[in-house]
Amino acid sequence: DGERGVEIQFSESAWDFSTNGRMIDLIADSRVRLPGTGDVSCQKETYALVGRLSEGDRVACASFTYGLMTMGESFLLEYHAKGVSGVEAAGKSTDLDAEIIATRIGPDRMQLTVLFKGRPAPDAEILVPSQGMATETMRTDDKGRLEIDMPRTGLFSLRAMIPEEREGVYKDTPYEMVRHYATLTVHADPNAGVDGSDGLAVAILEDAYECSSEHRGDLSPWTGIYDCSFNGAISRGSLTGTGGSLDVTPLDQEATPPTDDMQLLEGLPTPGSLNGGTVRFESDRQASGGTRISIDDDAFIFEVKDRRIESATLPLMLGSRRIDVLEWTETDDRKALPGRMMVTDFDRDGRITRVLDITRSYSDMDTMPVLETLRGKVIEKATESGEVIMKISEVERVGPATGDA
Repeated sequence: DGERGVEIQFSESAWDFSTNGRMIDLIADSRVRLPGTGDVSCQKETYALVGRLSEGDRVACASFTYGLMTMGESFLLEYHAKGVSGVEAAGKSTDLDAEIIATRIGPDRMQLTVLFKGRPAPDAEILVPSQGMATETMRTDDKGRLEIDMPRTGLFSLRAMIPEEREGVYKDTPYEMVRHYATLTVHADPNAGVDGSDGLAVAILEDAYECSSEHRGDLSPWTGIYDCSFNGAISRGSLTGTGGSLDVTPLDQEATPPTDDMQLLEGLPTPGSLNGGTVRFESDRQASGGTRISIDDDAFIFEVKDRRIESATLPLMLGSRRIDVLEWTETDDRKALPGRMMVTDFDRDGRITRVLDITRSYSDMDTMPVLETLRGKVIEKATESGEVIMKISEVERVGPATGDA
């Protein structure tokens, strides 16, 4: 909401929004504090516990005891969470019993140190972000350290597990083992929300674009030729693509499909169409399996789940369009591209005017995914349908990656 704050969620990672009301109740008694300052008062919202921070606060911690688990043996579960604003703040230690310290060791590498009660934890199991949407389970060395590639996303999390042999009794049940789970969540860009946007929403949407769209910041600009047959209308033209935009130039103005139809080449809206917009979570944000993010008071609405853009709603000249991704194409770099989409057009009164079932295929140009074909069916009346076929050819790289997505 434009103010600095901290969210406490009980979920699998920083990209997982599956926390529900029951889980929020479980963590409601968590102790949340700022190192060296004191405890933070938190309010229970429908999606998380939320506390306010001051301008200079860069690190927040929380801890709670979950209770006993029995998986062959009984053990106590304790959680220790740390969230930081800016990568540099991840290198600061706190008074948590278990925690992860992360420091840069060059532009592309990061060193992790797992501490337990202030001492290095050797052979600690740690879950780290890997290529694309993948994660990898690794272990610290005898000094409690581990080197990894620097995560490239605006938001990322790490999780370590440290076992402790300790006898005790919890609610009349004895145990001999405690499993400590320590998490570190890094919001890499402290200024992501300075333009009135919600910094967390910005990071989530940017990450989803990088993971689940052909519009990515690390792609080189390219050009190509398209041939289109749209419900019987034939057209041809050129394309210029970057990570942030896709420009279409018809070669025959008289045979050009409407602008809204040519937007189908984009698939999901290009990031350039969102530039300058205010990015926020929907005002009635709820705990669910995903999250809904709006641009400029619902001019665009994105549904993001598991780091993928599952649907997008955008304005058209005479109404709006909803794009739902039905099937995904997995990539070699552990990301995903929309393979099949349902595109629904609405008039200004919200009535459905047209439905398209579109399949997209891609080619790799030096490991860069580029749209190759777009095929599908267009239904405008209950008893009538037509075909859409677009083919992209003569694709050429025209420069280095711009990083502008």
